[in-house]
Amino acid sequence: MNHTAKKSLSNRPPLQVLEGATIEISILLYFLFWDIVYVSRMDDKEYHGQIRRKKSSLVRGCMVGFAWNVGHGLTYKVVTDDTQKVVCRSRLRLASDSENKVEEA
Repeated sequence: MNHTAKKSLSNRPPLQVLEGATIEISILLYFLFWDIVYVSRMDDKEYHGQIRRKKSSLVRGCMVGFAWNVGHGLTYKVVTDDTQKVVCRSRLRLASDSENKVEEA
């Protein structure tokens, strides 16, 4: 909400009024809240990236927010399906439209 313009602030975002700089909003344009995404598997002792492993190097999850204090400006928070924990990743791949239940108008 701090990135969207407010009429009471002369149609400027609150963060712009507070910090005096133009706010970068490109992070808001890529993924929606609870979009199904795939992220890299990290810190898994059973997976070492070997060829012909049955376990994938990607794990499925849902985008739940922005990691403002982790990584660079395009880092997201993702709840993974397998561990139900929040991980911060900057490399996400959006799942197919059918998985995200996107219907064409």
